[in-house]
Amino acid sequence: MGSLVLPLPVLAIILAAADALLVRWTQPWRAAEVGLFFHAYFLWACFGLVVLWPARLTLRFLDAHSRPWPAPGYDARPWIVLLGWMVLPVAVQATLDGHTTLVGFGGLAHARPWLELGGALAGGLAVLALLGRFLGNVPGVRTASLGVVLAFGVGLIPPSRAAPLPEASHAARPNLLVLVWDTCRADKLEPYGQTRRTSPRLSKLAEQSLVFEDSLSVSTFTFSSHLSLLTGVHPSTHGAHLGNMRFDPARASSSASLLAAAGYRTGAFVGTDVLSGRTGIRTGFEVYDDQVDPSVCDTLAWRCVHALQALAAQLVPALRFNGRPHWIQDFQRPGDEVLARAEAWIRSDDPRPWFCFVNLYDVHWPYVPEQGGAQLVRPYDGTVDGFLFRSDGWQPGYSMRPADKQHVNDLYEGEVFDLDALVAGFLDGLALERGGTAVLVTSDHGEGLGEGDTWNHDDVREPQVRVPLILRLPEPAPRGVRVRAPVSGIDVAPTLLALAGIAPPEEMEGRSLLAAATPRDAASPSRRGGEPEPARERWVDDRDHMRAEDYRCVLYRDAFKLVRFGQGAGARYELYDLASDPAGFTDVRTRHPELFARLVARMEERAAHANRGGSGDVRDNDVRDNAGDSSPALRALGYAGD
Repeated sequence: MGSLVLPLPVLAIILAAADALLVRWTQPWRAAEVGLFFHAYFLWACFGLVVLWPARLTLRFLDAHSRPWPAPGYDARPWIVLLGWMVLPVAVQATLDGHTTLVGFGGLAHARPWLELGGALAGGLAVLALLGRFLGNVPGVRTASLGVVLAFGVGLIPPSRAAPLPEASHAARPNLLVLVWDTCRADKLEPYGQTRRTSPRLSKLAEQSLVFEDSLSVSTFTFSSHLSLLTGVHPSTHGAHLGNMRFDPARASSSASLLAAAGYRTGAFVGTDVLSGRTGIRTGFEVYDDQVDPSVCDTLAWRCVHALQALAAQLVPALRFNGRPHWIQDFQRPGDEVLARAEAWIRSDDPRPWFCFVNLYDVHWPYVPEQGGAQLVRPYDGTVDGFLFRSDGWQPGYSMRPADKQHVNDLYEGEVFDLDALVAGFLDGLALERGGTAVLVTSDHGEGLGEGDTWNHDDVREPQVRVPLILRLPEPAPRGVRVRAPVSGIDVAPTLLALAGIAPPEEMEGRSLLAAATPRDAASPSRRGGEPEPARERWVDDRDHMRAEDYRCVLYRDAFKLVRFGQGAGARYELYDLASDPAGFTDVRTRHPELFARLVARMEERAAHANRGGSGDVRDNDVRDNAGDSSPALRALGYAGD
């Protein structure tokens, strides 16, 4: 293989440079990492070593069946052959990946992906042949030297940075901090009635805050719910869901954009790849820190490795590693790293008021408390662990016992405790007692932990939609108040704007929490002009499923909860009276036929309006067509099922 010794390192350098440049070009908001080029070089060099033998066999075949082209002294065939073999696995993965879905490799059973692959390979061979003819008379050493120099230069080029937004007047405007405790249900927190010591620091914050006792998420999926937090509109309005993970600013305005235009510096720091900036959710943020895994994981070379790992995990159970088979990549990062990045940004030398949006993913699956939270886990002699149904030790068909469910709850509460401890140090460093900073703590959705055998957050049961919402006003020592008014995740954006003295756009469907917390005469609530204030309608749009018939829409009015399962002619409805059934498991539609009919008519009216706007129905193939680069993360984090 002597003729391939020089081409291998040179081609690895050139391919690594191209790969690194592609990553930086497609993700310009991320900080440049010099290590990206060297990590990519390692992967491409490994590819080269793996294919040395087939490349050598190919050269022998060409030697036996053709003359060197075009001149024996400068035969480019070793370079072209090795290049082809090194690029082959990446090309195969890129072609076939477009035909996989969140649920696996079923799309590869059809002929189309293989026909496309055949066409791509034929085209690639033609390109390699033309390249060989073109380079045939160029001296190899000179070409290699020039290629190495250019590749190093290209590979180390930092991405261009966006110019800072022009300053606007920001006199006496408070700093704004939003902490989203991802997947944190309200009843596991001490301010919401939890008797175990799960959240002592949050309890301390709540003593000086508005605590909204009746708070709902608008979705049970991380991306669509976070987008509603930022835009103040429901998912059926902004149009994003599991199969369409894109933010369209034409549908709704981000509060980050409005605050930036008003003179705020804006930064977001997230703990999950589901909130990657490539979805467009970074709109309006000067800094969007979403690097949850090493940057090499964004290269074409690593995508090939990732696909091989996923395939191996399906074929070999021993390689599944509790549902996390991917070396160095798990699509999330711990909260201490997220908070450290946020704190450094907050402390940067910039006189403008700031808006800092933080997603903390620590409570999300798997439930594996590692710090002080482990003390909340009581003795247990069963087989269930924090990886639940994706655990290597899970036995299909096993029915959870009460002791198993208690153990899972203990693990979850331990995760909450650990996150609370991380947030404690972060908040203490902000010196809130000086005033000038408003803090809002909430969650994107809750979590089912065995209630009625409901798990995770792919349903709309009460534990999955009841979330905390705590607001500390920007005063040195604000008074704590418990607020019973019904509120929703869409109220976060208009609240941020109200705190900043900015009028919300008319399109926002939420309302400021400051208005909701204003004392009123409970016996006769009224609007301006003395008119009775109608009961607030709150909606949950659970559009984040693999099949359209699994879509759920929820309408809350007073103590009643109407749920529609599916859509169109095949939809069915259930009605719950949460006053007598707080968990929402008993269907009472036959007991309240007139109310049921009115609520169904109202839901159908809203659905018709959403469909006219182009955001109502969810097609089965949306997930396959539009999940895009987020599909690997969604599979790894459990959004494609177990």
